[in-house]
Amino acid sequence: MVDESGFFFVSSAKETWGAGTPERIGGSVTGWSEVYLVESEGKFRVLKSLKKNYRGLPLYEGLLKKEYEIGFSLSHSNICQTYSFYCHPDLGNCIEMEWVDGRSLDAIKEECRKDPLLARKVILEICDALGCIHSHQIAHQDLKPSNILVTYNGNNVKIIDFGLSLEDCQSEFKIPGGTKSYAAPELLEGKKADVLSDIYSLGKVIEQISTRYGKIVRRCCKQDPAERFMCVADVKDAILKKDTGKAWILPASVAVAAVVVAVLFLIIGNRSGDKPSSQTAPSVNLTTSASDANIQDRGEENGSPLGNFSEKESGKISGKELEKNSEKSSGKDKNKPESGGKESGKQLADEKTSKMEVIEDEADIDKLFESVTDLFEEKEDGR
Repeated sequence: MVDESGFFFVSSAKETWGAGTPERIGGSVTGWSEVYLVESEGKFRVLKSLKKNYRGLPLYEGLLKKEYEIGFSLSHSNICQTYSFYCHPDLGNCIEMEWVDGRSLDAIKEECRKDPLLARKVILEICDALGCIHSHQIAHQDLKPSNILVTYNGNNVKIIDFGLSLEDCQSEFKIPGGTKSYAAPELLEGKKADVLSDIYSLGKVIEQISTRYGKIVRRCCKQDPAERFMCVADVKDAILKKDTGKAWILPASVAVAAVVVAVLFLIIGNRSGDKPSSQTAPSVNLTTSASDANIQDRGEENGSPLGNFSEKESGKISGKELEKNSEKSSGKDKNKPESGGKESGKQLADEKTSKMEVIEDEADIDKLFESVTDLFEEKEDGR
């Protein structure tokens, strides 16, 4: 039998194979550009052009051409591809770019916060794209969630909008810019943008979509550029290292905590002997009735410390006295006076109580987990 390939449904091919009418899909509110969707030779394309009142002005025409040249020089799967620069009869000079079937990162910030794997994928792909940009001596200068698209098919990142980007070889248009809430402090002071400025913006973007990488974000967003990560590759390595570490930090913490708890239970069990009643109640009430004798007989048979109590010692017996008689039955206090036995029993009972408090106090368990996790993270950081 031969497997044949073919379409499952009838193709919807058009009779004409050419360019359609541009449809406006967006534009800068305060800026000078606008964006159109157009169909060309069976594919969707995006055309970025100047608004009508900016067309023909040398400054803005120069900015549009600069954006084209920067975008055209970049080729990366996580950067929106730039195809050509031409004059459209209705739009004037425009940049022809890849159409991305997706949504902005702004639209899925909540989804990323709820899905750590999605957030991690997005962050790593932003790092890859930004690394490519920086390798061409270009600073994006306006990295923010609205300039990062994420495809519906596969959640792939596409960085867009190089209108404010700066290239080292440029002799004109080297003006600091960006969005204030994501711009590095040095840009707001009028200083030149560089890769460290983009790393600051990257930290702000990561902060918007994940709470997992707080330490990395804080370093990216240092006020002093010299204290930030020196390159995007370092940011990516820090994220990979942290996520790889988490795979064994948590199990290691659980293992350590389990061992500590098990040891504590063994210590308590050994010191308590066969006294389940001393663990279930703080004191045991005995009477001088016939049941007293039965308790003594059973204690003598089982080697229990209850077998060492006389009728004179019966009555209300506290947990501390049970500890004292436990020590006597084991032969540890044969040569010690009665007061010494009481002190020893009291000390063991107090120690047992404190151990039980450690086990029963959830806050102490949480502190144990935190301290073990911090220890591994410090070791991971090489401190």
